[in-house]
Amino acid sequence: MESKEPKNINPQRRQSDANQEHNNRLVSRIRHIMQLQRGVNGDGVRSKGETSKLYQRVEELDTALKEALRSVAEKDAKIASLEKKVNYDSMTGLHSRLYFEERFAEEVNRAIREKKDILLIFADLNGLKAANDSMGHEAGDKLITDAANAIKRAADNVRASLREYDVVSARMGGDEFIIMMPGAGKSYKDAIVRRINSLCENAGVSVALGAANLSEVVQYGSIRSSTLVAKASKELKSLADERMYKDKVAKKGSK
Repeated sequence: MESKEPKNINPQRRQSDANQEHNNRLVSRIRHIMQLQRGVNGDGVRSKGETSKLYQRVEELDTALKEALRSVAEKDAKIASLEKKVNYDSMTGLHSRLYFEERFAEEVNRAIREKKDILLIFADLNGLKAANDSMGHEAGDKLITDAANAIKRAADNVRASLREYDVVSARMGGDEFIIMMPGAGKSYKDAIVRRINSLCENAGVSVALGAANLSEVVQYGSIRSSTLVAKASKELKSLADERMYKDKVAKKGSK
C-alpha cells in the first residue's frame, strides 16, 4: 500500500494534465483552420485576410488558455503551501497534531474493521525546562529538534518492516511526540522502544517512552461502530500515555 500523504492537490500532476489539455485544444483549432482553408472561393483557398483573422483568433484563444492555466497553477501552489503548514510542524518537520489526529481515527477504524493491530508510542523529552532555564530557549529548541530527528530516524528504520502500511511520526506540541505504526503487533514493541531510546541517547537527548497496542484495548470480535472506534482510540492513547509517565518517573529516579 502506498504511503498515505496529506489530502492535498498535486500541483505538478494537475499542471501536466492542464498542459496536455491545452495542447490538444490548440491542435484541434489548427486542424479546424486547415479545414476552413479548403474550397471557399471556388479556387479552394480562403483569402489572405480571412486566413490572417483566423490565425489571430487562434492566437487570442491560445493566450487566454495559457493565462487560465497559469492562474490554476498559482492557486494550486498556494493551496499546497497552506496544506503543508497545516499538516507539518514548522520547527521539526514532523507531522502536526491535526494531521495525526485525522490519520489516527482513520487507522483505528481500519484496524478494527480488518482485525489488525496498531502500535502507538508516546515520547516526552526529558530535561527541557532545565535546558531552557540554564542555557536559554535556543538550547531547548535544539533539544526538541534533536529528539524529533531521532524519532523520525527510528520511524524510518522500521518503515521497511511494515511495508503494508505507513508510519506516522508527529509533534503533539511542546516537547511531546507520538509515533503510530499501523500493522505493528506486540512483538515489535520492545525492539522499537529500545531503538528509539538508543537513537535519542546517541543524539544527546533523553526521552520518556510509553508504547501500547490496539489489541490490548479492543476485542476484535466486537461489532464495529463509531462508538467502539472512539472508545478504542481513547483507551489506546491513555495506555500509552500512562506507560510513558511511568518511564519518565523511572528515568528521573535512576539519576
